[in-house]
Amino acid sequence: MQTRNLTTTHLQPEPFSVPRSISRTGWLALGYLLFGIGILGMFLPVMPTTVFWILAAGCFLKSSPAMYQRIITSPRYGRAVRDMVEDGIVSQPAKIAAVCGMAVGALVLLLTPAPAMAKLIGCGVIAVSAMIVTSRPSVRPGAAKAN
Repeated sequence: MQTRNLTTTHLQPEPFSVPRSISRTGWLALGYLLFGIGILGMFLPVMPTTVFWILAAGCFLKSSPAMYQRIITSPRYGRAVRDMVEDGIVSQPAKIAAVCGMAVGALVLLLTPAPAMAKLIGCGVIAVSAMIVTSRPSVRPGAAKAN
């Protein structure tokens, strides 16, 4: 009978992995859902398009290169989406617009008859979102800033 040294050959569970076809389908479905919500944002002033298209683009990077290309070549939103997804960049005008929109959203939330906990959570999410947006670089590293 053979004995094993358990300190050197201990068994480790294999990491959980989703089969590629299921994973791709999930990313594709989520991407289309977010893309659709972004389209709604074109017509509803309280729904941001760019944020949902950034999330959709991330999903399409894992599932559909053609849809990713379709988003990043959009004349109106493509550059902002590509800059964020590929380089983590948010332009200065986009930061200003985003933070102003978040401030208005927080004010509207605070003026509604929502429960105090909902207001606290909502304002907390808005504050964290504002910190994330403002912490992103405005230009590519090494690029000269225009004066």
